[in-house]
Amino acid sequence: MPYLGSGRLVGLINYAQSNRGVRARVAKFASLRDRLPVPFLFTSGNVAMSEVGKQVFQFELCEDVLVVTPTGSLMEFRDADVRNAYNDTYRKLDDPAAKHLLIDFSQLTYFGSTFVGMLIRLARKARVHGGEAALCSLSDNMQQMMKTLMLLENTKSDCSWNEYASRDDAIARLQASDRPG
Repeated sequence: MPYLGSGRLVGLINYAQSNRGVRARVAKFASLRDRLPVPFLFTSGNVAMSEVGKQVFQFELCEDVLVVTPTGSLMEFRDADVRNAYNDTYRKLDDPAAKHLLIDFSQLTYFGSTFVGMLIRLARKARVHGGEAALCSLSDNMQQMMKTLMLLENTKSDCSWNEYASRDDAIARLQASDRPG
């Protein structure tokens, strides 16, 4: 066996002890993992959801309208979870069956700058394929914020949104925009 100087031996002992400590902490965390509300995003069909069952976005395709419903304040989720849900939405807009995009705010209580950035990119993506971008069920505060940012019904912008009072009205208007006449 090769000779190890005392410094190296102490280093190896400390390393082994610290690894045991790390293993113990990992084992302790693993035993608590199922009880902690730590969201990890995965996608399953028409839902982007966390490990604990809380959905970030719910998706529904109504003819050629992709309806995306945020299921609460986006602050409830990790940034990575929200980004993954956004990426799912972005990819769903590549589907030829999803021409228009409707964001239903009925379950959303708050949104911040991250969500505004997502809205801008999603509106542009919907228009790339000749579709429209619409919002429905905005609270008065949300509506005022979107108007202040000039994101509602701004015909000079490629990232503006049309606003509708209800989901049914929005879907009907978006589907009617496809019909000649």
